[in-house]
Amino acid sequence: MTKIEYKDLSARLQNLSKKIPHNWGKVQNRLFIVHHSYKNNERNIYLRCHWKLKEIAYLKFINLISDSKINLIKYRSVFSKCIFIIETKNNDFHYKII
Repeated sequence: MTKIEYKDLSARLQNLSKKIPHNWGKVQNRLFIVHHSYKNNERNIYLRCHWKLKEIAYLKFINLISDSKINLIKYRSVFSKCIFIIETKNNDFHYKII
């Protein structure tokens, strides 16, 4: 890169930075997935691979977000939510969005 190209690139980046809002890039979105088995703690790995239930939970979560029907947990610049994938003692599987 020549000196002139470098100066031109630097000027363009400085102009671009003036157009970017101050909080741009600082917001953090977090979706936590928690797996828990009331039947046997060692089955948590099995629950991590319960893709059909996760797909249903994710689709429900997407619908809630899209329709603005979900309250995210907000702390400073972090927006988060948690989905629990649960196995009961009776071998029932369900999810809960908290």
